[in-house]
Amino acid sequence: MLLIGSILAMGGVLLASLSHSLAGFLTFYSAVNGLGNGICYLVPMVCGWEYFPNKKGFVTGILLSCYGFSSFVFSLLSTKLVNPDGAKPTIVLDENTKLYSADVAERVPYMLQVLVAIWSFFCLLSVILVSRNPIATEKRRQEQKEAKEAKASGKNSTLTPEDIDVENVTDWSVYEIKDQWAALKSFRFYQFFAMLMFGVYFSTFFGLVFKPYGANNDLSDNLLTWAASLGSGFVNGGSRLVMGFLQDKYSFK
Repeated sequence: MLLIGSILAMGGVLLASLSHSLAGFLTFYSAVNGLGNGICYLVPMVCGWEYFPNKKGFVTGILLSCYGFSSFVFSLLSTKLVNPDGAKPTIVLDENTKLYSADVAERVPYMLQVLVAIWSFFCLLSVILVSRNPIATEKRRQEQKEAKEAKASGKNSTLTPEDIDVENVTDWSVYEIKDQWAALKSFRFYQFFAMLMFGVYFSTFFGLVFKPYGANNDLSDNLLTWAASLGSGFVNGGSRLVMGFLQDKYSFK
């Protein structure tokens, strides 16, 4: 999965850097790269949970904090590659919109290609080093075998997520969730979906508009990059680490 996701993600960014149309750029950078990232996203977490089943929150916090901490490095590197002289936007479209010169814009493909080379190296390392826990894998196979045997003997009961009292279940082998579509009938699914959608919306919104807003108000590109690097890198990354640690000590609620 990591190999497939990495090829899609890196291939999407590389092809985006070679695109000469907005539609092509959005297709490769947003759709193809996004699909690759989505495939890779949970793989290291699942592997980490298998090695540390009693520290799932902390493992998740460590892994997700890397997304934040890496933005500190790559935000600065990206700006250095695309705008090494710290030029300000000079092309005025209207009173609220300013664009950077062609010199800066023409470096964007180069920036993406350098980042792809660096990211590809880390992707290769992950494919080589990240692995499932063999003990957990064997245990899971045994549980699946026992579940099939229980189902064949009529021991299992087919239930939806709403039917199961998850707080008091001691033996999950007697339960069988119908399939992933059964989650659509669960109120908890929509609750989590809403939390993620609205929780991510504002951070994504500010991440997209802070530079145009700052540039239109005559703030330097370097200052804006450092602000984003510190905020997204240390604050975002650090909070994920802390919240992951707390998740192991206290319940989600």
